[in-house]
Amino acid sequence: KNNKTLTIGLAVGLSIPLLLIASMVTLCIIKQRKAQSDLLKHLRDLNYGPRRFSYRVLKKATSRFSEKNKLGEGGFGAVYRGRLASINTDIAVKCLSSKSTQGKTEFKAEIRGMGRMRHRNLVQLLGWSYDNWNRKLLLVYEYMPNGSLDRWLSAGGSTDSNSLSWERRYNVLRGTAAGLHYLHEEWEVVVIHRDLKPSNVMLDEDFNARLGDFGLAKLIRNPNPNRNNPDGDEESARAFSIAGTLGYIAPECFEAGSVTKESDVYSFGSMAMEVVTGTKLSAQNLHWLWKIKEESGNILDSEFAE
Repeated sequence: KNNKTLTIGLAVGLSIPLLLIASMVTLCIIKQRKAQSDLLKHLRDLNYGPRRFSYRVLKKATSRFSEKNKLGEGGFGAVYRGRLASINTDIAVKCLSSKSTQGKTEFKAEIRGMGRMRHRNLVQLLGWSYDNWNRKLLLVYEYMPNGSLDRWLSAGGSTDSNSLSWERRYNVLRGTAAGLHYLHEEWEVVVIHRDLKPSNVMLDEDFNARLGDFGLAKLIRNPNPNRNNPDGDEESARAFSIAGTLGYIAPECFEAGSVTKESDVYSFGSMAMEVVTGTKLSAQNLHWLWKIKEESGNILDSEFAE
């Protein structure tokens, strides 16, 4: 009788924590599926944009996201090179890690921001994937053989900065400006990039500049009433949180929290200084540049330039 009582007591005592654990696991699964459902519904509701890839296809294309295929890694996560046999195309797969400061909001912003845009100076977004089981957010781009511009400008990088001739530097700046003009003036919605810098300018096999990384971009309704703006934000271009990289952020972004086309142009100017001088931009370097410009007006004759 004592053994029977002990057995019943143990069974009841163990079943309660097991039930609690099972309930917690079930709730987590339901929450994850709901999050996936909300995200997928939002993306489907856009009624346009790049195709959806399965996680399995991208895993195979990148050789299971092998280290030998890793192109780089940033705050958002890693980027891998791959090849889609179905369309015979090299791709770059951007994996947003669960620890990334870029979350689902930025993931949706990048898809929405690049979904329909087509321009020779923008990196083409080919597709996306959201794998709930692995909690992976993936963006699929066309592969850029020459990587990012900062790789060529960095003196300590793997590529000699002297290989970037004056003609190539000029063409890179011209291409970047053309891409920025398309975002600001030529598309149906004004797109403020908000993070224009050398690491977000990619170079194709012919060293043509392609703007990329639209995770921080804002789509603003154009004030022109004759323009169709189905996807622009209702609010104005002001009172957004400060975003971007120090050295490339315009002063008014700190002072008034404003986000305008002019703030992107400021970032372009900072980047142009870096491209021309071949020196990594910093707050101190930028101060020196403006001082040199005020005193002599000739930056290239200064010790700051290469």
